Amino acid sequence: MISFTPTPEHAEWVQKAERLKPIFAERARALDERGGSPEENMAILRDEGFHKLVVPAEYGGLGTEAAWCAFTPHAVIETLASACANTAWGLLSHFHGIGLIVGLGSEEQRRRILTDVVENGAMVATVGSEVRAREKDTVGDATGMVLTFRLDQPTKLNRVGLVNGYSKIAYSNGRAFDWYLGNRRVLSVDWIFDDGTTVTQQLGTNRAMQQQRIKPVTTGVVRLKITSVSPPGKGRAARNDTAISEVLLLGRTTA
Repeated sequence: MISFTPTPEHAEWVQKAERLKPIFAERARALDERGGSPEENMAILRDEGFHKLVVPAEYGGLGTEAAWCAFTPHAVIETLASACANTAWGLLSHFHGIGLIVGLGSEEQRRRILTDVVENGAMVATVGSEVRAREKDTVGDATGMVLTFRLDQPTKLNRVGLVNGYSKIAYSNGRAFDWYLGNRRVLSVDWIFDDGTTVTQQLGTNRAMQQQRIKPVTTGVVRLKITSVSPPGKGRAARNDTAISEVLLLGRTTA
């Protein structure tokens, strides 16, 4: 059972987060408009020891095996989010990444990774959690770009799909910045499989996963070719970038 009774240690961490709010709030708008990672803010959190809150004490941290879902870390996240949602999300991703390592990792992985976190200030996040808004290979019109997905073993696929833009809304001083509508969106793609089969998918303005059933095809590699994109959006959230937030490949392995 998780206790929600505040302790002196809990109050101390929340107060530390409160003291950082004015710094993060002052930077929040520029960070939202610029895009990218809140690296300066994360460095401060690391220096203050917040990154160790969810690392079990036996590995040199300040928590338990269930600390990633405990009261204090999430009270800290709530406090930081009221000043800068980007920074809070970055720390939350770290917390959840640590939870995956503690819950699913081997003892060797725990020792190696968590020691790096505690002793060297390493931060953890899940793969594909964000897109850097100024990454070279997504700036401008990405028509003609091919993304390659190599599967662990041949798989019979029967459905494909994608989230055809940067599906995120950020807030600064109460104003919304809709990156899905502000960036370019993918309007059509070709799915290309090992045997040469090509399936064309048309995409609309819908930030949900847009799926398409396909005739079952067995493949070990899937190539996704972008064949058309929209113009950039308008207004304060406008960005000349092409992004895909998520890809769906659904089927069964043949082994």
